[in-house]
Amino acid sequence: MAGQPGGEEQHAIGRVVAALRAAFPGLSEPDVADCVRRIHATFAQARVRTYVPILVEREAHAALAAWRPGAGQAPMVSSIATASGPEDAGF
Repeated sequence: MAGQPGGEEQHAIGRVVAALRAAFPGLSEPDVADCVRRIHATFAQARVRTYVPILVEREAHAALAAWRPGAGQAPMVSSIATASGPEDAGF
């Protein structure tokens, strides 16, 4: 069904968490998984699901790279999926 993540997408998101854990070994698995989950949720209404995992990975990588653990807040989620226009999405 369009707009609904399927098993293949969920599996791909699991691979994204694993890849980001390897890229950021100093971060805990729950922190990485939570960041990926929150970013993935911003794509919930996406009608075309093909590229959702790669978009989630790119955004999560940027968020985790900018995040400083212990700063008291989670990584910033600023998804192109929630942008109101091209200027908000960084285009």
